[in-house]
Amino acid sequence: MLDAQPVKGARAYYFHAVFHDWPDKTAVQMLRNTVGAMKKGYSRVLINDIALPATGASWAQTTMDVNMMAILSAYERSDAMWTELLANAGLRVIKIWRDGRGNESLIEAELA
Repeated sequence: MLDAQPVKGARAYYFHAVFHDWPDKTAVQMLRNTVGAMKKGYSRVLINDIALPATGASWAQTTMDVNMMAILSAYERSDAMWTELLANAGLRVIKIWRDGRGNESLIEAELA
């Protein structure tokens, strides 16, 4: 993830529970490494992670957020934070798909 993505022009690039471990600067660099391999109008980035809604976050999401703060001095990102992070890497959020249980979400993004 810290090097250029070797697979060029794939339909999807999938990340699961990766970015909450990294500060924005490093997460943006990881995403830019993927952006360089993407094909405009075809490739997607799929991020399976917690995306905190503006209101009504579940107990599982808020508990994970507190755990990340206490253990790693990190945090879970809100929808708005994900949108900004992805924009800084050259991506545009298409949709944030919720799992219905209030746990993880799937963030779908494409080249901006």
